[in-house]
Amino acid sequence: MSSRYQKGYRRERMVREHLQKQGFLVFRSAASKGPWDLIAVKDHIILFIQVKSQKPTAKDREIFKTITFDRLIVHKQIWVYIPYKGFKIYHG
Repeated sequence: MSSRYQKGYRRERMVREHLQKQGFLVFRSAASKGPWDLIAVKDHIILFIQVKSQKPTAKDREIFKTITFDRLIVHKQIWVYIPYKGFKIYHG
């Protein structure tokens, strides 16, 4: 298992645990090559989440913009963990 994979998995786990404490049901897309690492659901809210260890790239942002959801309350987010500071959340 590569150290990049391990680091990414740890970040995903941190986000998952954070959301579970807020009452979300969280699903992980293992070994995901798609746009979302986690999907979290609570009441009428669905979060599609890409977890990063650094600022999103231009490619990440472009893909992010092309995905739309009609007639749903959906929040697209990229969560970046900043050591000793916590998460920075980018909203779509």
